[in-house]
Amino acid sequence: MPTARELAQEAFEFGKTLDLKGIGYGRDTQDPDKWYDNPTAYYKFLAGFAAKSGVRDILEIGTWYGGSTRCLARGQSAADATAPTKIVTIDQEQRDTSVFREYPTITAIEGNSLDPRTMRAALGLFDYRPVDLLYVDAFIAYAASIAFIGIYSTLFRPSFMILDDIKYNESMTEMWSDLCRVYGERALDLDEVDPAIRPKCGFGLIDLRGWYDSPGRAG
Repeated sequence: MPTARELAQEAFEFGKTLDLKGIGYGRDTQDPDKWYDNPTAYYKFLAGFAAKSGVRDILEIGTWYGGSTRCLARGQSAADATAPTKIVTIDQEQRDTSVFREYPTITAIEGNSLDPRTMRAALGLFDYRPVDLLYVDAFIAYAASIAFIGIYSTLFRPSFMILDDIKYNESMTEMWSDLCRVYGERALDLDEVDPAIRPKCGFGLIDLRGWYDSPGRAG
């Protein structure tokens, strides 16, 4: 079984080879007149990770305009696998679900991620089974991000977590520091793999394979 670092390296290289043309972030969060139509480097990483890690069930917190969601779906479709796939993406406001029409594996939930009704809707879509990947890209603040991570990792027991914006501000940097202390070597700052993946904002990968079955986590 490849390590998280080896998997991340392979994912980024493979993601660079995939055709993600036309899949962009959408409207800029700071400047509503700016629109991004083409994939960023971290979109290529996400697509590559979806292809190379073998993740079949993916839960995303924070849809925005669906760019990362579609990249994950493209990556899954590029994998040499026959098992069915499913992606559920949650956002308080689903801005344009029409972009998902050509992706039958994607289901969008509109709702507050901290509302139990939203949680139960997602649980139902996955038949209450664990997911392979939890991707969190929502509020860039310690308390909100930890709430998303804590609740959804408890309910869905993912094999991997990917966290965006771990260096976006002091609050997120502190959050990532605490997660590193909790998860130890399982937490990987992807800058250590390739700083081009997510310059400045930062991207984190937490390898939870076997975590929930391990009897030796208590210090």
